[in-house]
Amino acid sequence: MKKIFFFAFILIIFFLHFFSALTLGISPGTIKISEKTNEIVCRNFTLLGDDYRIFNGEIKWSNENSKNLIDYKISSDSLGIYPQIPSEIKSGTYPICISSKNSGNYYGALMYKLNNSSYGIGAWIELNVNGEKFLSLTGKTTDEISYGKIFYFLPLLLIVILIFLLRKLKKKTEFN
Repeated sequence: MKKIFFFAFILIIFFLHFFSALTLGISPGTIKISEKTNEIVCRNFTLLGDDYRIFNGEIKWSNENSKNLIDYKISSDSLGIYPQIPSEIKSGTYPICISSKNSGNYYGALMYKLNNSSYGIGAWIELNVNGEKFLSLTGKTTDEISYGKIFYFLPLLLIVILIFLLRKLKKKTEFN
């Protein structure tokens, strides 16, 4: 009988751990932003958590692309970066908007900490700020051109060239 009570006691303690579990998550894990100087660009992120919990957000920056949070100590103001993030939020989808007055590559950590707790969640930020965009012959900027679409027409182009060469070869053999 004592073994049954002991086993039931252990099971209750084991299952109490699952009842107090906290749900945390953020998506995407890396937010990539490319922009011109003094241009505001926004991306969305989704914060996952219990609906009634409130999170406070902040962004810190680093000089290198590190995955160690200790390296992220630089404030946005000292780099000339102006982020706009919601500060006290519940779970949901929110925008992160960033502008910068200086060009360069910047690495940041978007961190949300649970109120009155040491629990938190975060996402990496890769910010690429260019000076000016160059116009191409089509009038589109170089950042708007998708070079991957060129390869859709490459097989068709090779078939046209092959047909042209076969006709030339056929005409050449007819004259000989």
